[in-house]
Amino acid sequence: MAKNKYTVEQKQFSNMSFNDGSIQILQLALFMMLLAFFIVLTSTSNYEKTRVQPVIQSLYKAFYSEKAPRIKTEITEQKPIDEITTYLEREQAIEYLTRLFKSELPSLTLKTNSDLGVMQAYFDRSTFETQIKSKQSTVIDKVIAGLIYIQQTEKPYSMEITLRQNNDETEAQRINKINLLEDYVQILSRRGLLPKLLVISLSNQIKDDVVLTFKPYFKFAPKQIEKRGEN
Repeated sequence: MAKNKYTVEQKQFSNMSFNDGSIQILQLALFMMLLAFFIVLTSTSNYEKTRVQPVIQSLYKAFYSEKAPRIKTEITEQKPIDEITTYLEREQAIEYLTRLFKSELPSLTLKTNSDLGVMQAYFDRSTFETQIKSKQSTVIDKVIAGLIYIQQTEKPYSMEITLRQNNDETEAQRINKINLLEDYVQILSRRGLLPKLLVISLSNQIKDDVVLTFKPYFKFAPKQIEKRGEN
């Protein structure tokens, strides 16, 4: 069975002489103009490094653990902000994520492909849900903090959540798993991960309940097809 992916956003004008219909049309037009403006603004905006760095610094402080001494050395108060955010610039993202998982969840099975820049973490469902649903800081929060920082570089990373699908599952069972994946997306979004960096899928090719796959994020930009006969 092929892998199934689900990629998975009045004020009254009492003194004006317009009738209700005209007012509604005017309000709708203004709303559409503002909506279009914010869509364009969002799609073309970039991070300002000087503003992002303090945020990342606070994230690392919030998610710091004694089990990750390499990260600790990057967030000491004596170092300027520029030095604090050099950790992921010096290290490959996959190496960073691998060290993070090994320090926080040493029993977790990890597989990496340095050539492709891909890492996979294998969870049983109970452990994964505990990590993403906990009200306390977890390794998932530290992963999100890392992905937030990596996103402002030229090589952002995405995270794919794959649930195991058995060959004998009914359609209802498959739909339930899709709904569960969508719940995971909502939870991770509330914890700070941008939805565009998330991919969800079902697969009968995995043995573990949940697999997290970290890989380079590419924006899909189809080439313009030239119509024949046009200059």
